[in-house]
Amino acid sequence: DSYDKLIKTRAEIEDRFGKINDDMLIYMYEEWLEKISNSIGVEKYIQSKNSVTCILSTETSNNINGEKLFYLANDISRMFRFSYKDNKIYIILDTIKLEKNWIFYMIELLNQFNKFKKV
Repeated sequence: DSYDKLIKTRAEIEDRFGKINDDMLIYMYEEWLEKISNSIGVEKYIQSKNSVTCILSTETSNNINGEKLFYLANDISRMFRFSYKDNKIYIILDTIKLEKNWIFYMIELLNQFNKFKKV
């Protein structure tokens, strides 16, 4: 449920079993992404061949400063796009040219959720 706990768990696993592979690391980050997503109001993810779309709930979408969200996402990767349908923000991440798994980018964005919440 936090980056510190993820790092601590990774260190414990590596101490006992040796270096973990990329699949295990991605699985650990998937679990963390799920916790972050549930806590901030992500309705669902839609994954296609070329992109991943994160759909925020109407309540969450109404409490976000879209300009801050856009700038923060752009600092993380220029592969983020956005749309707004049915009072919901859609965060689209094009996955074709990413250097690492999409989960790492999405976590980096959503983990900073408080920075783009409306006050």
